[in-house]
Amino acid sequence: MANEARDVWLLYLERALAGNSGKFEDAFRHARPGQQRAAVLGKQAAFHFERGDFSRAARVYAKVGAELEHGPVPGTTLASSSSPGGGSDGDEGGYEGSSSSGGKDGSEGAGAASVLADLATCLTFEAVSLKFLEARQETALEVFLEEKVRG
Repeated sequence: MANEARDVWLLYLERALAGNSGKFEDAFRHARPGQQRAAVLGKQAAFHFERGDFSRAARVYAKVGAELEHGPVPGTTLASSSSPGGGSDGDEGGYEGSSSSGGKDGSEGAGAASVLADLATCLTFEAVSLKFLEARQETALEVFLEEKVRG
């Protein structure tokens, strides 16, 4: 039961990624500050980006850094996490559900590790900026930069 309660944010995130974008707020609310919330924001931003809502994606991407300043979630490390499905480019392809349970030591489940691993490669300032440039979305890049400065 403890594993299910700990990973409830992943259940909401799965629903949001399946198309119920209103569940991103629920996932964020149930995630712990730091990497979990940053992962929710990163997936939410990628969701909007893939659907062509670039300005909204830019505003959400800009919030990720503030969440990462909270530090790592106890029992997790970005360096030791791996993303079995890839997912290094910010797409949902590397996302796994929360059906795997965490270890006996209280560490995150495999689904959480996969989501958190995306943070190390796809949510840096440079990576997000490049993503907007490659998509020729200069206006969205401006929104992202303005939000980062206000941040």
